[in-house]
Amino acid sequence: KCKFSSGDIQKVITDHKDMTKLQLTSCEVDDLKLTGLNVEELQLVYTTTSSDSLSEILDGANFKKLVISGDLISNKENKEFITNLKRNGVKIETVGLVLWEI
Repeated sequence: KCKFSSGDIQKVITDHKDMTKLQLTSCEVDDLKLTGLNVEELQLVYTTTSSDSLSEILDGANFKKLVISGDLISNKENKEFITNLKRNGVKIETVGLVLWEI
């Protein structure tokens, strides 16, 4: 488990333009924004909550594959966002349990 700020992530994005994969697993990030990220694969596994907006987190980020924890698709807005990513050719993979609100 790690904890850092969105500014730390932005520094990594800026300093490592040649990176091909970014994996954030079980991290706590204050106000996560991945603007400017350009990678082949992005993994956000147990790093955000289902109440976080993936469209806001990923605004301005480019990736060909997105791996997310299943709990993120329990949020209707996130599910619609992911569906749109799929339509645009982004490969989506979910890991862990998929939880549905009743």
